[in-house]
Amino acid sequence: MKDTEDFQETPGPVVCDPLIPANEYALKYGITRRTVDRYVRSGKVEKVRQGGRTLIVDKPPEKPETQSESSETVPSDLIVAPVRTDWLRLGYLEAQAKSRTAWQVLAIILLVLNIIILIVGTGAAVWFWQSNINLQSSVANSQNQIVDLQSINSTLKAGVFEANTTNRDNNTAYLAAVGGLKAQHAETVSRLDYRIAELEATNTELSTRIASMSNQIIERPSSDNSASGRP
Repeated sequence: MKDTEDFQETPGPVVCDPLIPANEYALKYGITRRTVDRYVRSGKVEKVRQGGRTLIVDKPPEKPETQSESSETVPSDLIVAPVRTDWLRLGYLEAQAKSRTAWQVLAIILLVLNIIILIVGTGAAVWFWQSNINLQSSVANSQNQIVDLQSINSTLKAGVFEANTTNRDNNTAYLAAVGGLKAQHAETVSRLDYRIAELEATNTELSTRIASMSNQIIERPSSDNSASGRP
């Protein structure tokens, strides 16, 4: 609460007692600030405006004046009741101030705890978010590596298949060439055998003809001799 209050300020008297702020005065004499303001308004304490600040004269609050012996007798219970009521009110105000202070301290503690929880939660959320991003990046890199390995594997498989196909084609061509050569060799051998058989048949026929001609030649002179009458 501010030192200056909304009550009307009047120039205080010149005093020799020390001057202290209202809050310090309330703490020193164990009363609340509102009680100090009430005492100022009732004239029990003096206030002085000095240097733009409102100060209180440092002396105990004045006690209410008692009536003289010649005044009218007043029952003691009527005198004690206001004082007792004032002290009860003072205790209530002090308890209320303490309770308010305790609630304020509790509110500040809860606020600090909420701020700490918010900071920790924000940091954890950022950490989890960053970890999730890093994990997703790692997964993406792993998937790219898997795709690259699959592409390399496919390329190797295609190369192996092509090599096998080439070898199979080469083997097929080789076998076909060998088979063709064997067929040509067999055909050539067959032709040679056929020509040999023809030559042998021709040779046999020639031999037969030669033998027949030889017989004819031998028989012709004998017939000629018989026809001429020679012995």
